[in-house]
Amino acid sequence: MQHNWLLVTDTQLQIAAARRVLRAGQRQRYVFLRGYMMKIAIPASLIIVLTLNGCVSGPPRLTPDQQAKLSKVTIYKVGETLSQEYKILTEISAADCSGAPAGGRVWGDAEKAIETLRKKAVAMNADAVIKVSCGAAPFLNNCWAAQKCTGDAVVFQ
Repeated sequence: MQHNWLLVTDTQLQIAAARRVLRAGQRQRYVFLRGYMMKIAIPASLIIVLTLNGCVSGPPRLTPDQQAKLSKVTIYKVGETLSQEYKILTEISAADCSGAPAGGRVWGDAEKAIETLRKKAVAMNADAVIKVSCGAAPFLNNCWAAQKCTGDAVVFQ
């Protein structure tokens, strides 16, 4: 027994039934487009969201004044204490994927990611980056195991 598969919407099915196109003797199975698309749309949208969410912006272009201030921005890793009062501007993150030999995109270098954090902090006139932590981030920026660092950009008061 052969079955014919058709993709139809609910509206098309109602129109066809109203026109008596569908005969009781025909052995057809109908896959409703709405249910079929939900099986495809949910995983596809999840993949798109994860792909776009995995991108981390690179270092900003700095002015000559910001270049001069770059060496003065201090990095404080998680657990290090500050002796000064500060105000948190925002959380920033940076990633690097240049640790592989010959320019391969296999793993990242945490020090280069921290340097990018420093540049982002200077671009927003921050004095330091606190609570800096780094770790491997798989499949980030087209890299198997990039190093992603996050921290809070702060201004001393």
